[in-house]
Amino acid sequence: QESRQFQNAVTLAGAQSGVTADTLMTLTHTVGSATGSISLAKDALLEMAKSGAIAAGDYERMSTAIVMQSRATGQSVADLVREYSKIAEDPVKAVVELSGKYRIMTADVYAQVKALQDQGRHQEAVRLVQSKYADESESMARRVTENLGLIEAGWQGIRNRANEAWEAIKRFGRDATLGERMAELQAQIAG
Repeated sequence: QESRQFQNAVTLAGAQSGVTADTLMTLTHTVGSATGSISLAKDALLEMAKSGAIAAGDYERMSTAIVMQSRATGQSVADLVREYSKIAEDPVKAVVELSGKYRIMTADVYAQVKALQDQGRHQEAVRLVQSKYADESESMARRVTENLGLIEAGWQGIRNRANEAWEAIKRFGRDATLGERMAELQAQIAG
């Protein structure tokens, strides 16, 4: 089912996303393991693929930032992906909006983005703003998590363990991704 969802997202984006369903499955488990939520990682990657607004080479980094921010703030993954999509529409406008909303973009970033846009290098401008936003999102998520009280941290730990158990149950019977199969073969060769 997971593979079919990713294949549908890639197909609906008209291959605009530049990734394959197998790549998305592998990234889901990579990002999910790193962030503690395979479910949110899958949701983020599905939304990103559907949007076509994020460069294929940035999927892991952006989805990690999205999941971390979602877990720290409670914002939905879909809303956060929309933020990245808005950046792709008009990166100069996005710098101004993000600066006003989060106080994260500097005058230097604005000047760089404006210069890239003026030179017709729209994709580079988009990637710059998305990258800065991802950096700040991850940093903010870490600060929020570090500032949790003892009870909140305890509940988050319980929730994380419950999510891990649920993810393990959902993986039961699922076909391994190409990346997982390769890692298994390499371990057999090495051992």
